[in-house]
Amino acid sequence: MQRGYQILIAGAFLIIGGLILILPSAYNTSSLLNSISANDMAKLIVIDMINKTEEQSVSKDSSLFDLLKIKSKNLIIKGSKYLINNDNQTSSEELLRKLTYNLGLNFFIILIGIILIVNGLISLIGGTIIFVLDRRKTHQPKV
Repeated sequence: MQRGYQILIAGAFLIIGGLILILPSAYNTSSLLNSISANDMAKLIVIDMINKTEEQSVSKDSSLFDLLKIKSKNLIIKGSKYLINNDNQTSSEELLRKLTYNLGLNFFIILIGIILIVNGLISLIGGTIIFVLDRRKTHQPKV
């Protein structure tokens, strides 16, 4: 008769423990994302886009307009890469490293909390079944 109660109590503790892990981590993640300014996020996006952009080669049969368009585009790409690599690369890398570390840690804690809640629900269901089966065995009349 005791084991049904013990499993039910263990399931409740697992669910409470999972909620204790999930709620502060979710709040920390949302406040972290809200604390990053739009300027910093735009800087990270622009730096990533510029680093992925390749210079375009000029074909021999292109017109003068296409030649000027491609050359000006390549000049803008070179200038942007020069400015970003010299000025903002260290601060953006530091911000990105800090952001990914904190988000990864918070999501890992949330995942552990979800696993604890699922295990707690399984324990509650199992404990209820064992509790009901034990009660049925003790309350059956003996013939």
